[in-house]
Amino acid sequence: PKLLRTLLIITLLLKGNAMVKFTKQTKIINIGHLPAHTNGKVDILKANDFTDVSALLCESTPIEEVKSILKSSPNSLFIVGGAMMQGFPELMADLLSFIENECPLIKVHKTVKDDFDVGIPFPPNAEQVNKSALNICLRLLEQGAEIP
Repeated sequence: PKLLRTLLIITLLLKGNAMVKFTKQTKIINIGHLPAHTNGKVDILKANDFTDVSALLCESTPIEEVKSILKSSPNSLFIVGGAMMQGFPELMADLLSFIENECPLIKVHKTVKDDFDVGIPFPPNAEQVNKSALNICLRLLEQGAEIP
């Protein structure tokens, strides 16, 4: 699987289209389990001119549908909240393995404490969780990050 991913990336590099700059037009997919957090991230990103943002609620979206969406979303940013990693470890292990093996052109960002505003208490409230997605995306823009 890792060899296949490497070969695919090399092939795309040779074609000259493997890496693209992260922009406000980059497709951003948020996955979560709480609607206020997951949909709230979409709202705050769209309010800040990110144009292609969507949310997947893990408890109401079948895993095969999530995988299908991911498979058809190259050059995307996939934001995974820390609560998803802790609360749904088997699901996230399955999805992250799927992305690694089947979707090498998706950049995964697992939310960490540094993605939140300085000094907020943990656990963060919905507003702070939603702001973390904006912080992530603004940082990627500032860094001139590339999406595979």
